[in-house]
Amino acid sequence: MKVTMLGFLTVAAAAFVSISGQAQTVTWLNAAAIGSGCAPGTTSVITAGDEISWSFSTFGVNPASGQGLQKNCRLTAGARIARGIYIATLERILTYGLVKTPQSVANISATGGFFNLNFPTMTRQHAVGTSYTGPNPLSLSRTDGVLVIAPGVPIPYPWCQNFNPTGVFKSNIQISALSSGGVANIAAEGFDVRFIARAGYLSCPEF
Repeated sequence: MKVTMLGFLTVAAAAFVSISGQAQTVTWLNAAAIGSGCAPGTTSVITAGDEISWSFSTFGVNPASGQGLQKNCRLTAGARIARGIYIATLERILTYGLVKTPQSVANISATGGFFNLNFPTMTRQHAVGTSYTGPNPLSLSRTDGVLVIAPGVPIPYPWCQNFNPTGVFKSNIQISALSSGGVANIAAEGFDVRFIARAGYLSCPEF
């Protein structure tokens, strides 16, 4: 993705789930991206085995002096998991680019959810009084434990049943910028910006 514009924060996204050394673990269903930052025709979705990716041709904010702007994109995809596998961890990585002057504020955040499990929001603020000109991209990441299955511990439904569990991956990416006077120089140019969700899987005890 090549973007040349002065005064904006831009985001693209990819999300994938994979398990090393096994046959395909996830079948993705009905992937979508909806929001003010991902209008129809500006987002593409690619699935390849256990991986799914969203990429945006435009997802940015460019506030004039004394103004603020905010955009979001809500990502969803159904996921059918192979029988005999359960989710042990969820890792999220958000990379983005930024150039700003001290007169501006830039915020970026991403929620996360998988199979009705909600995870803490990742967020970062680049405050007034600070400047940033690189290097890019920047990275925001988090790994959360999901399930612990051990002898004597009840296995929550729908995991480790005699069928393929089906649920939804979801994330809401939000960006905002505010110029508090002067020139808000928030820019991105020619970097790879991604959102990644990587779930770690383990085999169920009885399989």
